Amino acid sequence: MTVSQVIPAPEGGLAKRKVIIVAGGSASDEQWPHTEGAVKLAYDAFSFQGYSDEDIYLMIPAAISDVPIMAVLPELENLKYAVEQRTSDAFDLLLYLVGSGGDRGEFHISATESLTPADLDNWLDTLQSKMPGKATIIYDADYSGSFIPELKLETDELDNGKERIVISGSAVDQPAHFSSDGMISFSGFFWKNIMNGENIRDAFLNAGNAIGFFTRGLRHNGPQIDDNGNGISNERADGQLALSSTIEAVVRSARTLL
Repeated sequence: MTVSQVIPAPEGGLAKRKVIIVAGGSASDEQWPHTEGAVKLAYDAFSFQGYSDEDIYLMIPAAISDVPIMAVLPELENLKYAVEQRTSDAFDLLLYLVGSGGDRGEFHISATESLTPADLDNWLDTLQSKMPGKATIIYDADYSGSFIPELKLETDELDNGKERIVISGSAVDQPAHFSSDGMISFSGFFWKNIMNGENIRDAFLNAGNAIGFFTRGLRHNGPQIDDNGNGISNERADGQLALSSTIEAVVRSARTLL
């Protein structure tokens, strides 16, 4: 039978995950009420799953009510620091990006700066060269699927057992859908499922089905996932790692007993 077992951290405590939440753009953007609502849902989901405020690194352009933790501005240098150094003592990393994406494959992290998938991939590679667990990236913005090919794992990383789950709220050439202050969006449905204890794959599938219902007849062809590391989304083989992965604050593994 299969039993859930806590993995001990190297220093003998519990293996912990850490979180980075990035709300891109400006508080004056038309998108901001939806971004703000999505961040609230994510923060609530992480808190419900056992994360302390010290486990969550928040990057927002303006204060958000009901999210009472210290935050920094969403800037490239702050994100680079957060990925490469701030979370380097974690077992796993969860990175959530939400806001405005560009059709040239970029995330508008602020009014003056844009994050490219190549830069993010380099920072994640640096982190995963020393972090024992996996990195999970959830990116919800227009054309967010454009990040997936760039965030693939290289052959040597796969050979060394590195794991990465990359999820986007929209396809490479499609806008994302946000309404009702972020409640009706891929993010909104995904974080509600996580709060209810779903694994990452089921939360992804349920959120995709829900946003598909609300966007019938619109130019939207759905969320994407790559979790086998090859940079190709929604293959038949994708979803197995996500199925065995949750977003609990404490890392657990499945141990088979005869």
